[in-house]
Amino acid sequence: MKVMGHTLSLTNLQQERIASRLDRTLINSLWLNAYPESITEYLAPSLSDHSALLVRLTPEVLSGHPTFTEVVENAWLTEVEGTPQYRLAKKLQLVKLALKKWNIEVFGDIHHKLKRGRDLLARIQNLLHNSPLDQALILQKKEARMEYAKLVFNEESFIQQKSRQNNIQLGDCNSAFFYASVAARKAQNTLRKVKLPNGDLSDDLDIVKRETIHYFQALFNKESAIAIPPIPFRNTLSVEANSQIFIGGPTDEDFLAILQIPSSKPPVKYLGLPLYHGALSCGMCTPIVEKIMKRTQPWQSKLLSFAGRLELARTVLNSFHIYWSSTFKLPAKTISTIEKHIRNFIWRKHEAPGAHHVSWVDFCQPVDEGGLGLKRIKLSNEAALATRFWEIVSGEDSLWAKWIHAKYVKDNSIWAIRSTSSSSRAWMKILACHNWVKSKSNVLLFSGRNTNLWFDPWVNGSALHDLLPPPMATHWGPTDSTPVCKLLDNDTWSPTLWWSACHLAIWEDILMIRVGGSRTDIPIWMG
Repeated sequence: MKVMGHTLSLTNLQQERIASRLDRTLINSLWLNAYPESITEYLAPSLSDHSALLVRLTPEVLSGHPTFTEVVENAWLTEVEGTPQYRLAKKLQLVKLALKKWNIEVFGDIHHKLKRGRDLLARIQNLLHNSPLDQALILQKKEARMEYAKLVFNEESFIQQKSRQNNIQLGDCNSAFFYASVAARKAQNTLRKVKLPNGDLSDDLDIVKRETIHYFQALFNKESAIAIPPIPFRNTLSVEANSQIFIGGPTDEDFLAILQIPSSKPPVKYLGLPLYHGALSCGMCTPIVEKIMKRTQPWQSKLLSFAGRLELARTVLNSFHIYWSSTFKLPAKTISTIEKHIRNFIWRKHEAPGAHHVSWVDFCQPVDEGGLGLKRIKLSNEAALATRFWEIVSGEDSLWAKWIHAKYVKDNSIWAIRSTSSSSRAWMKILACHNWVKSKSNVLLFSGRNTNLWFDPWVNGSALHDLLPPPMATHWGPTDSTPVCKLLDNDTWSPTLWWSACHLAIWEDILMIRVGGSRTDIPIWMG
C-alpha cells in the first residue's frame, strides 16, 4: 500500500538513537479492488517506541477534512423559499459558495504552503547536518517532515482530481491504480439496467438477464426480407414466346447499396472470432499476440518490480486468449509465441537479454506446489474446450448448447457422437475431449428416461457399451436410442430376455444403483 509520513516507525528511545522501518501495512487483491485509493499514514509516536499507522480509504483533500461535513450541513440547513426545484438549486449554490470560502480559509494557496514547508524542512536538515545529535533539531525535523508530507499529499490529491489518468506518475507505489483501471474497464462493460417493453428501466439482475436473453432470441429468430420494387412498365411490357430478353447482372456496388454490408475475403470476423474453413492457422491468431504486445509496451518503461510484473502477467496478459480458447484449439506455435512474450515481460528481457532464472514449466506450477500461479495456455485451452463439451453433456440452458443439440446430437446420446469429414474443425476439437470428460462423468439416475442405456456413463461412471465384450455390444441388445427406463418396472430393476446373454457381474453392479422417482436424471462431474 502507498505510504506517507515518517516511515521510520521504530525508535529505541535511548541516548544513542536508532530508527528503522519495521511496521508495514499488508493488503491483498480484494482490498485493492474495494479501496483502490487507500493509503497508509505513519503518525508521530506517542509513549510507545512504535509509530501508529492510520489507513485512509479515500484520500480526497476536501472531504477528508474534519470540518468539511459541518460546512456542508450548515450551508444546506439555510432556509430557502420557493418551489422544491428552486430550493434544491439554491441550496446547492449555497453549499458551493460556502465550500469555496472554507477552502480559502483552511487550505489557502496549496502550492505556496508547500513551498514554505519545503524551505522549512530544508533549513532544519541543514542545521541537523552540522549538529546530528541535537535532540531539539531531531524533533523539529520530525514535525516539519510530517507537515511537509501532509502538504505534498494535499497537493497530489488536488492535482489528481483535476488531471487525467495519464498524468498520474505510475510506479510500484501506484499498483492500486492498475487494479482500479482494470476494475474501471470491467465496470464499463457491465450491463446494469435494461429498458422494458413498457418503457420502464429496471436494474433487477434477474430481469436484466431475462430481457437480454429474450432480446437475442427474438433477434436470431427474426424473419426479414428485402423489398424488391416492381418492374417498371410491367403493365405495358409484352414478351412474345419467340422473343428473348437479356438483363445485366448486379455489380458489386449494387450489392453493397442493397445489403449495406462491406465485402471482404475470408477469414472474416464474427463476434470477435474468425470465420474460416479448414484448420486454424497462426496468422488468424495474430490479433491475440498483437494485443499482448500492445499492452506490454507501455508497461516496459515503468518502474515495476518483479512482483508487479508477475501480477500483471497473471491477471491481465494471461487472460487475453480465454475467449479464443473456449472456441478454438489454438495452434502450438501461437501458444509458444504468447508464452514467449509473457516470459520476456516478466524477466524484462528487453533490458537484460539472457537466460531465464526459472524453468517456465516450474514457473507455471500452483503456488502450493512451489510455482508462482501462472497457467499454461495449452492446459487452459484444453480445459476451456472440455467445459464447452460439459455444457452439452449437462444440458445447460444456453442458446449455444441448444443449437448443438439441434444440429449434431438430436435424439442420440452425446457420448455416441463422432466427428466426420464434414464436421467443422471447431466441433472436431470439442469432440476430442470426449474420452477425458467421460472418464470424469457419472449419472445420478431417477426416472431413467433421459439417460441412454448404451452410451451414457451411468454404471458407476462407465457406459454399458464399454463394459460388454465387442461382439455382444455390437450384435445384442436394444437400439442405440433405448433409455435406461426400459430396464425398470415400478422403479425397480427388471431384466429382460436379452440380458440373459450379459455377464452376471454387470447385472450385479446395476442392482446396486438406486433409482426411482419422476425427476430428470442429472449428469454429475466426478473430477
